[in-house]
Amino acid sequence: MQKAGYTMDPGSWPSERPEREIRSTGPCADIIRKLPWQETPLGALWSWDPALTAAIDAILSSRFPMFLTWGTDHHIFHNDAFEYALADARPLIGRPFRNAFPETLSLLEPLLHQAMRGEATYFEDFHLPLLRNNVLADTWWSFSYSPLRDSEGEVGGVLGVVHETTRSRLAEEALEAREDALRAVTDLAPTLLWRCEPDGRLLWANQKLRDHWRLTHIEGVRFQEQIHPDDRATAKELKEDALAARHTFEAQVRLVGGDGEYRWSLVRSQPIWRADDGDLAGWCGSAVDIDDWRRNTDGRGHEEIFEVTSAEATLIWTADVVTKKVVSLNPDFRSSWALELSTEPTPWEDWVSTLYIEDRLQMSRAFDRLASGETLHGNFRVQTLDGALRWFHAAGFPIVGFDGVIRRLGGFIVDVTHRFDPHIYLVGFAYQASAGLMQEAARGQVKVRGFTDVAQFAEAADALMPGVVVIADAAMIADSTQSAAILKLTKDRLPWLVIGGPSTQLGDAVKLTRLGAANVLDFGASPTAIMSAALASSPDPAYASKQAPLVEARRRFDALGHRQRDVLKGLMTGGSNKSIARDLNLSPRTVETYRAQLMDTLSVKSLAELLKLAAEAGMG
Repeated sequence: MQKAGYTMDPGSWPSERPEREIRSTGPCADIIRKLPWQETPLGALWSWDPALTAAIDAILSSRFPMFLTWGTDHHIFHNDAFEYALADARPLIGRPFRNAFPETLSLLEPLLHQAMRGEATYFEDFHLPLLRNNVLADTWWSFSYSPLRDSEGEVGGVLGVVHETTRSRLAEEALEAREDALRAVTDLAPTLLWRCEPDGRLLWANQKLRDHWRLTHIEGVRFQEQIHPDDRATAKELKEDALAARHTFEAQVRLVGGDGEYRWSLVRSQPIWRADDGDLAGWCGSAVDIDDWRRNTDGRGHEEIFEVTSAEATLIWTADVVTKKVVSLNPDFRSSWALELSTEPTPWEDWVSTLYIEDRLQMSRAFDRLASGETLHGNFRVQTLDGALRWFHAAGFPIVGFDGVIRRLGGFIVDVTHRFDPHIYLVGFAYQASAGLMQEAARGQVKVRGFTDVAQFAEAADALMPGVVVIADAAMIADSTQSAAILKLTKDRLPWLVIGGPSTQLGDAVKLTRLGAANVLDFGASPTAIMSAALASSPDPAYASKQAPLVEARRRFDALGHRQRDVLKGLMTGGSNKSIARDLNLSPRTVETYRAQLMDTLSVKSLAELLKLAAEAGMG
């Protein structure tokens, strides 16, 4: 220790009790300053070695969890961050280590002794059972123990810097457990699954793929080398297209087996993009054996849609993507369309030129959209010689070859002119009820307009197109002579019907009928019943007579089950029994059963009639 010299100045004389200060602030610093240290082997704070107080100030000023021990009993000092990391309420400052952590003494005391001998230690993810809230818990820590020297250079204690890794360790164990479970599931899957580098080198393969290729290891195996040489160029082109469009790669290629034989497989692969720079990080893929299906279908897919070659007012067509020419598959009925399609291929743009001028641009662009893989539905118009407009509903879909290339398009067209005739005027309907009627009307493409009350409707009545008026509540007109008179005057051009209230009696219905109501519906009538009654009251008798079977058809469509609707949707987009079965994870025989049920439920005899009725009933 450095000796202090004496001078004649009394201020230079040492005091009997030199003060040692803890300059840091915070909860732990306050505790250290207040404890009765004179009652411990360390003695009063003023007597401590300056190196100890300097070390205590150093750890108290740090935000990283730190502690130190001092003396032969390893009395503990720590900072606020260490107390937070420990997550325990027991007091530690000033206690001997053996009393503070009895549950870990056998594990940590040897490390403390090692540091006291001047040897530093460091551990990562060291397992420590710690008592937390009176419960012994598994914890993991990364920490270092270093010797702490006094003013004379002798080791007087240990400095500990700690970081709890329990949360990350448990997360890693949970991840490993999930990965083990995932490996178990993927190994049981009947599908070939893998993950590979951007260049095709395998990083992981499930057991099914390892068995299929008889692999003992996957290092150095490239997926593309397992594809039949004749299919590699096509697969490469499709892969490049998928990368350019940033979508899933899909192709039908022949993959080699462990026996050296090639079989057709449907391969799907999803690119994985790096989050930091957006570059390709690799691929996750799957493959399903379709060799038997390929051989049985002999390359046929959407062809089943064209098994029907005739249906009244239904035009079925196919087109070549390269030449952009259209062929009518049932030319006997082309006259129904006022279209100039013949038995000879017709350029798409020539056909588009026969359409109403406002619809040509949309239909012109439709070809390229179909060729790019979209399935489209829409309406267009044709103007007849007398200037009238006829409406048609068109559906189109791409026909994808087994090599993944779209070379042809297909579709059908249905005459739906009568669906655009009626107008329905809703008077006094609340938002919720109006929304249900709007949805019902949209299915039949009926034009709907709403009015808040009878007075607002009366102001616009003279300028309205012919149609049917539906009044939400009989009370709106029962007490209004003026409104009743206005509605009676509109009977011939705007027939009206009204929904009775909860207390409407038969006599009330008779009075409303005498006022001119075409119909009085029961209170709480469904949107379907209201719309059907309105359409039946149309001022166009021809329309009403045509609409009756369609209303009945829509009721039948409403009665279809979930799977029947799925199959119908597949048929309307050009699917075959086999392709629909694949999409719905059913067998082709099951799809055929649902298809037969559709025919029976809707009373149609052919696929063409089914498609025509579905389009007319607003199912497109």
